[in-house]
Amino acid sequence: MRYITLILVFFTIGQVNAQIDKGSSIYRELLRSLEKESDTIFIEDRNHLKEFQLIDCNDNYIKFNGAFSSGENVEIELKRKAFVSSQHKIEVIDNMMVKNLIDNEYSYGIDGTVPKFEIEELTIKINKQQIEIPKTTYSHLFEPHFCGTYLPMKAFESSNGKYIYLYMNGSDGAGGYSVKWIFSRNQYISKIVSTVEFMNGFDFIDGKEE
Repeated sequence: MRYITLILVFFTIGQVNAQIDKGSSIYRELLRSLEKESDTIFIEDRNHLKEFQLIDCNDNYIKFNGAFSSGENVEIELKRKAFVSSQHKIEVIDNMMVKNLIDNEYSYGIDGTVPKFEIEELTIKINKQQIEIPKTTYSHLFEPHFCGTYLPMKAFESSNGKYIYLYMNGSDGAGGYSVKWIFSRNQYISKIVSTVEFMNGFDFIDGKEE
């Protein structure tokens, strides 16, 4: 029995991802994914955080419910809709050069192509009070994946209990990306967007090395 226990312990240790070396090129790439340098405080391992409960999910809608450790109720909803080209200014390719510009903003989830889907709405309520989330928080993130077996959306409370972390994966292949939004109890704070293809996007955002 003792030998079985030891084997299980060693197996578990082998499955735990190590933190990225802060002197490595991978960590420097992670820093480039931040909106501002001070956002390093939001690099946390989600596996050690309190997770909000998934209530409903399909291709076009997802909802989370839960509560902060201090007791305030949390409701998170996202909606997806078809992308209508006539409602946007599109500059994805110019003279054979990939630009990926939509409405004059660099966009994720595309690679010289016109997206099929966009986020219609992202709402968060704390004790039924909706927090302030500008549309620019998500308007340049296309082909969102809500459900699925690979990197489905997740929502967590930060370790200090002050923030909501919302994770989403989008598109695939050369246009693939992962995003981690950070919200306080009354507004959007920042986000981390990763386009690294060689590892799990959520783990990369969390500063973990596979």
